[in-house]
Amino acid sequence: MVRLGLLHSAVSDVLVTIDALDDEGSGVGHADGRELHLPNALPGETVRARVLHASPHRGVDWGVCVEQVSPPSPLRVAPACPAFGQCGGCALQHLAYPAQLDEKRARVARALESAGIRVPPVPVTIGSERLLGYRNRSKLVLAPGPAGTIRWGSFAPASHHLVDMAGCRVPEAPMDELAAEVIRAAEAAGLCAYDERDRSGELRHLVLRRTDTGRLLITIVAKDAAALPALRSIAESLCAARAEVAGVVAHLHARPGGAIFGADGVDVLLAGASEVEERVGGVRLMLSARSFFQVNRAQAARLYAAAAAAAGSSRVVDLYSGAGGIALTCALGGATVVGVESLPAAVADAERSARASGLADTARFLVGDAADGLPRAAALLGGVDAVVVDPPRKGLAPAARTAVLALAPPRLVYASCDPSSLARDLVALTAGGYRLTSLAPYDLFPGTPHVETLALLERA
Repeated sequence: MVRLGLLHSAVSDVLVTIDALDDEGSGVGHADGRELHLPNALPGETVRARVLHASPHRGVDWGVCVEQVSPPSPLRVAPACPAFGQCGGCALQHLAYPAQLDEKRARVARALESAGIRVPPVPVTIGSERLLGYRNRSKLVLAPGPAGTIRWGSFAPASHHLVDMAGCRVPEAPMDELAAEVIRAAEAAGLCAYDERDRSGELRHLVLRRTDTGRLLITIVAKDAAALPALRSIAESLCAARAEVAGVVAHLHARPGGAIFGADGVDVLLAGASEVEERVGGVRLMLSARSFFQVNRAQAARLYAAAAAAAGSSRVVDLYSGAGGIALTCALGGATVVGVESLPAAVADAERSARASGLADTARFLVGDAADGLPRAAALLGGVDAVVVDPPRKGLAPAARTAVLALAPPRLVYASCDPSSLARDLVALTAGGYRLTSLAPYDLFPGTPHVETLALLERA
């Protein structure tokens, strides 16, 4: 690494050749015993970079590219979105899609290898048919603009700097169009965006969900009930004018911070319906304002179908079952299923979905954490042939791992959204008597480094 100039003790310009990509999609170069991470840099490229932060604890630096010195990588493509490099949402949009799939496969392999897990070569990542316009949910930050206007977009990574997301190519149409319409109506009604500095203003976020049939559920997040009369008028007008809008909900929470939904927040129906019906495979999911559902429905259907096939058609427990997508797909395939989920609202959604799909007799749902819910679910089933787990990014809670190992089901199906936590859990599960029999990465987020992995384990 050649230092070109010192700005101050922690900031300098360097020449560096990029060797690899990290788990966040940034390029990584090595020189002089230091490791430098740079967004928007690809392997094989030499760049002049500005070091913005040097770790005092280990030989790692972070910075930004200042100038491309070498010819660009042959894998570099023009990003589709005008905010690329600012919003941080699609850190790999400048990398050709086949190379993105290769990188996601490699990320899973690296995580397993670093944990000492010996497996056959990780198969090719199962890619998405749609690279743009695939997100069925849009979450927008609202912030004060000049002269009482409302700005909207997303926060740049690790900051509260608002990035204008106009022209983003990732959400399904017409979510951005409707977002702009809601904001214009709010401005005309004299409503203001929430200012986190002094907690003034009313409107905090806007969340839009679009179903496979084109119906939309809009959630307006407000600080308190003072804005409800104006919001109700806006919602009624919107539902009357736009047939595709199924309903508009207000979510009220006054807690400081950037969380979209407050843990103690209140949902208020403003107009239309409080939920929409989404179809994934042959399952009907009834989704309310705060329901979690994968943003790429076509890839979710593939993942759910593969998980159900791996679980089999006997007695299945689905831990971290959320709105019930995997559990109901298992039931549709002939299994008797009990889902376990800690959020009561998600369980209520799953129960409505089971009734709507005609699966209420074979798919039941319990409120509880994974560790406590697993033995209860097993008792309801009279025994368990397979357990499916789809935990959050941090992976299985230690108590949940212990509960799974204590129950010792013949098959364990693990859907993971983070290769590192998956690898950690696989170490414990294989040490507890399981062997990893198959593994498949899925791309649900084209343009990003995120990868979903489906692993099947069987008792050794």
